[in-house]
Amino acid sequence: GTLNALAVSPLSASGYLAMRTFSLTALAAAETIAIVWIGFGASGSWPLILAGTAALGMIYTGFGVAVASRYESVNALLLPASAFVGLLLLPLLPHFELAPRVLFVVHPLEPPMTLIRAGYGVTSATDIAFGILGSIGWSTVAFAWGRNGVREVMRNTRASGGR
Repeated sequence: GTLNALAVSPLSASGYLAMRTFSLTALAAAETIAIVWIGFGASGSWPLILAGTAALGMIYTGFGVAVASRYESVNALLLPASAFVGLLLLPLLPHFELAPRVLFVVHPLEPPMTLIRAGYGVTSATDIAFGILGSIGWSTVAFAWGRNGVREVMRNTRASGGR
């Protein structure tokens, strides 16, 4: 009944996605704080770590909603979503020294990961600027794509009287 409720909701597609993004990003930030605190202590630049985490949450939510909105059931979504998440995780390869970082400069998750890395080490102002501007850019793209997916689901659900 979620889709039927969404179709008659007074929230716009942007409002729905913004609230969903806010709640999931807040959960991710709380989880990140706990994991980092337990694993690494309180050292590091928390504003950079949390900015990177927030950007990851926004990008994952926007892209996730965009992908999920194309499928009518969780079972149909599982395989495509797994492949999509696998592609999103590619910037971790340089972290484990399995590939050069330069290969992933245009990847959506590289700017937020740059911010998180900057929170733990000495980095240049250029890297921080790249992290901030890239995160804003990719978050905007992800939000727009996700909003379009939500609009389409709302429109189709209203037109069919339920999905």
